[in-house]
Amino acid sequence: MSKAHIIFGPIGAGKSTFAQELSHNKQAVRFSTDEWFSTLFFADISGTPPLAWYLERISRCETQILHTAMQLVSNDLAVVLDMGLAKLEDRNRIASFFDEQDLKQQLYYLTAPVEVRKKRVNERNSQRDNTGYYVSPEIFEFTDSLFETPTAEELERVTTIQTG
Repeated sequence: MSKAHIIFGPIGAGKSTFAQELSHNKQAVRFSTDEWFSTLFFADISGTPPLAWYLERISRCETQILHTAMQLVSNDLAVVLDMGLAKLEDRNRIASFFDEQDLKQQLYYLTAPVEVRKKRVNERNSQRDNTGYYVSPEIFEFTDSLFETPTAEELERVTTIQTG
């Protein structure tokens, strides 16, 4: 039976790159919350919407991604979920979702030193096209501060990958 490969880590840890490689290697369907958000909502942004505006739309993307991913895994197809999952509560919610469906999953925690991650984000900023996100130093710091490092208990059930 196939499984859901669930990737999480702080900003700039290499989640999207790893997700692309993993989906190729596992012949899996890849889902990226950032890509869905960008496609569905990026054109609607004018100015700087409040955080609640972003969070509601990210939640909508996650809901649709999870339901689609569940259907694929139920039909013996692998999926790769690149969803950020900064909070332990979010990671537990996603893991529980697949557990409740009695579907297999593997979680991957990607991490790298903060200076490596900042460099990656700056490189991505300089290479972005019109659909990409520009991540200012302030947004990097804010987003990085939201990430909850996995607990010892959580680390026992994930594969940790140092990317930098």
